[in-house]
Amino acid sequence: MRKNYARSIVIACLLGITIMGNAQSTQPNLKFGKPTQEELLMKDYSADKDAPAVVLCSQRSTFYEIKQGSLQVVNEIKYRLKILKPEGKEYATIEIPYYSPVNSNMKERVISVKGYTYNIENGKIEKTKLESSMISDSRINDARMLKKLAMPQVKEGSVIELQYRLESDYYYEIDSWYAQTDIPVLYTDCVISVPDAFNFSFSQRGFNEIAFKKTPAYASFSLTGRDEREPATEYKFVGMNIPALKPEGYVFCPSAYKSCVDLEIRSINIPGFICKDFTSTWNSIGEKLMEDEDFGGRIRRSNMLSKEQKDLDLSKCATTKDKIVALYKLLRKHLKWDETYSLLGESKSQLRKDGTGSSADMNFVLLNMMKDAGIKGYPVLLCSRDKGFLPIHASLEKLNCFIIAFENEDGTTSFIDASYEDGYVDVLPSRMLVNNAYQLISSNMTSAVNLQQLPFSKTIRKISAKLTADGKLTGNVRDQLTNNNAASLREDYKAAEDSVKFVSEKAKNNHIEITRCEIKGVNDYSNELNINYDFEKNCDATANQIYVNPFIMTIIDDNPFTAEERTLPVEFPHKWHLTQNVCLEIPEGYSIEEMPKNLTIKTEDGSMILKVVLTAVENKIMAREILNVDRIIYNQQEYPTVKEMFAQLMAKNKELLVLKKN
Repeated sequence: MRKNYARSIVIACLLGITIMGNAQSTQPNLKFGKPTQEELLMKDYSADKDAPAVVLCSQRSTFYEIKQGSLQVVNEIKYRLKILKPEGKEYATIEIPYYSPVNSNMKERVISVKGYTYNIENGKIEKTKLESSMISDSRINDARMLKKLAMPQVKEGSVIELQYRLESDYYYEIDSWYAQTDIPVLYTDCVISVPDAFNFSFSQRGFNEIAFKKTPAYASFSLTGRDEREPATEYKFVGMNIPALKPEGYVFCPSAYKSCVDLEIRSINIPGFICKDFTSTWNSIGEKLMEDEDFGGRIRRSNMLSKEQKDLDLSKCATTKDKIVALYKLLRKHLKWDETYSLLGESKSQLRKDGTGSSADMNFVLLNMMKDAGIKGYPVLLCSRDKGFLPIHASLEKLNCFIIAFENEDGTTSFIDASYEDGYVDVLPSRMLVNNAYQLISSNMTSAVNLQQLPFSKTIRKISAKLTADGKLTGNVRDQLTNNNAASLREDYKAAEDSVKFVSEKAKNNHIEITRCEIKGVNDYSNELNINYDFEKNCDATANQIYVNPFIMTIIDDNPFTAEERTLPVEFPHKWHLTQNVCLEIPEGYSIEEMPKNLTIKTEDGSMILKVVLTAVENKIMAREILNVDRIIYNQQEYPTVKEMFAQLMAKNKELLVLKKN
């Protein structure tokens, strides 16, 4: 397989552009080796006063050259960075990953590294050179290396400059150019020169405009050996005054939203020398995977639990789903997930020896078990949400894991991830709930799958409570959780020190005292879990009035959407539905003086709905609260509505019912 990694630099600033923002008065200085007085004396970045550092200038030049008879793609990188705050010093430690397989002649090399740190000392500019002793190389694995640079004499106020050259034998790959970083960028550009014999596709992603210019050019060599230079095309991308991409909640992979230019080779056409089409389809990727011994070979191998499986009486299982559950439970007795995700698998002997395996190992074994049981299982290829998105075009490099699909008796398709201990059939980890996955139907046939359409995860809560004249509230709560809501509670329960700690934390969040608690199904492999507990709570009361929250407890503890504006979309873990029904008996001799008003609010498409309904029937108050979220992703333009929805919910949960003595 081709080399596969997203080149990143901890300093992220090498690659900078994106969001537009307030104009920055500082003008870009494109002359390296000559920081200006303005740059050296700069105290903060006016467009982002809190920024720990700012990229003053970042430039990348990508081109082809022939060296020792071999064609290479070269990246020459320069950048200048200003340290604005003490915490900004971390950006002066730079890590450059590069590809250098142990058993391959094709490699990458990071060379010609030059760096300087500039400080103002006693009114004079002090320049400190990056020495070779401050540069180190280490091997990450059999394929990847890491060059680490520690810039010298860095402190608050320093300006650092770095330039280096990355030469790659992988002439058919040009790394993506990331426009956005986690610190602001004053100026950045990227110039890419490609011989016309190479056909690359260019695509931009992110939310920010990147200036673009395309001009005819010539390479400094000839691919055919003739005297004339090779015709080429030069692409230039420019960005200025770009704010940082700051972290926001409810986003699985913020870096996936950075403004970026992606490049993928489509073909090479040098008449008389090489004519090759690199275009991939998902069908061809499926075929390639099935030919790979670490993927297709694992599917074709025998079942490592065949002896144990013979003792299962699957004939007692009424449905295919029941058989899958029985097989899964057997698998979990013999193999545990090692908490890593993978597309490729280990050998059976290694799994037997270790007793643990990656997500791929777990799913490969379950596929082998299903085959022995006469059940057809299909790998579903995907890029997990925490690693970004699959591109529009077919890409093997972006795939990082898979799950299993199977067909039910009624013709519907169900899914399972054998590595998810707290899940179930059609209950997948939230990171797997992507809208763009590919089911491998046969060795060369795939079908698109939207895993975000899996069933709702629900929490149905019923509360019956009684209020006394002195403001004491006693009652019972019954929670029924399904699908991912049940899985999440199982995860929380296991993360707690013990059951007592779990219950006390639940009581604390709801401002109640739990006197008895029973949890059913917390250790089961199931899509359902039930909690039943009794509680006590003291409400404010005077001689003639009682103030009580008619919902008693909130269905959501905190409002996650309080920011006035939002840069990134809102990504919920899954589709979810919450209902809380309360029956509150008020004390004899009291009547309602003031009761919260009913409310209904929804998004324009109706996918998110909040309903609050209160009614009085004799001496009982019936309160119902519903929050329904029928989509996983809401874009930035929809954020004000989402924010208002949750603000209204939290406000309603604080409103009080006022009772007066007759």
